[in-house]
Amino acid sequence: MELLKNNPSDLNIEIKRFKSVCEQYQAFMSRHNRTVGSWNDKSIEALSLNGIDEIRSKANSLERQLSYYLSAETERITPHQESQILWRLLRSEKLKFAEDLFTKISDKDIIEIYTLDFKQFFANSTFMVNCSYDLSDLSAYPWPALFERPEEITRQIIEQTNAVIANPIKQTIEYNVEPHIGREVFSTEKQSLLIKMGVVSPLFDANDNLVGVVATLEPKPLGH
Repeated sequence: MELLKNNPSDLNIEIKRFKSVCEQYQAFMSRHNRTVGSWNDKSIEALSLNGIDEIRSKANSLERQLSYYLSAETERITPHQESQILWRLLRSEKLKFAEDLFTKISDKDIIEIYTLDFKQFFANSTFMVNCSYDLSDLSAYPWPALFERPEEITRQIIEQTNAVIANPIKQTIEYNVEPHIGREVFSTEKQSLLIKMGVVSPLFDANDNLVGVVATLEPKPLGH
């Protein structure tokens, strides 16, 4: 007989796996002197309310992201070499990118990849290091619940990203957005960041279909 979708036993198995992946990610980054929070009970409880499929999806996503770093480590590439991590990821996923992309990003940047429906496919370790949320917080809650910034800034970022999606050319575009402050909403530390938006660049599959974008920003922690 098929088990119910949210059978408590199955749910506990997926929660245990998710916690394990968080701990593996944290331990790996710690080996490379990068501090990343693992998980906490509150966000695990929130994530659990979304059901087994969502927990499994989040675990798979984090595990995939860790795999890029583990693979790079075999060639002595560390998490501090974020541009090389990105290059290897794009090659691994057989994604085409603009020729000027790697001339406009830095190892110090927060680098994210989004699909066309704005689902986050990848966030580099610089993202994790520069916020005080645990990995489980970042998995359990949507961006607006985690961070706050001026609504006009958010509108500009979305508008300029959508412009790249609507008219994709193999060229990296610099965001025209003023530096601004982003604040954590409910973390213990209530970390604030001075954010300078970087670039947005389209990604294509083997058949030159637009499938997503790379977006970068430069963070500067401001404390509480």
